[in-house]
Order: sequence, then C-alpha cells, then structure tokens
Amino acid sequence: MSTLTPNSKRKLVVICLVTLFTMSTAIILDQKVEKLNLEKDSMVVNGIMNQHHLRWHYNH
Repeated sequence: MSTLTPNSKRKLVVICLVTLFTMSTAIILDQKVEKLNLEKDSMVVNGIMNQHHLRWHYNH
C-alpha cells in the first residue's frame, strides 16, 4: 500500500513530466548546437539553473 497522499502523488507526476520535458529539450538543443558549432558551456549552466528553479518551485 502506498504511503503517498494524492497531492504528493500529483506533485511527483508533475516533477517527472517537467524533468522529462527538460531532458528532451536538452537533447534536441544539444543536437542543434552541434550542427551550429555554438558554445555549449554557457547553455548547460543556464539549463541546470532552470531545472533547479523548477525543482525549487515545486518543492516549496
């Protein structure tokens, strides 16, 4: 039997979907950046910061 409340289950599903969307977007962006030969390091830092912001938003 699950010890999660319906509200926490809903939050977990939302976090999983946001993470899946973020990872899919990162993969697509990485493929496009490789074709354009842009600088990846700054984009990676921005992506990590955005993911932490989303995690903070849903955890608090």
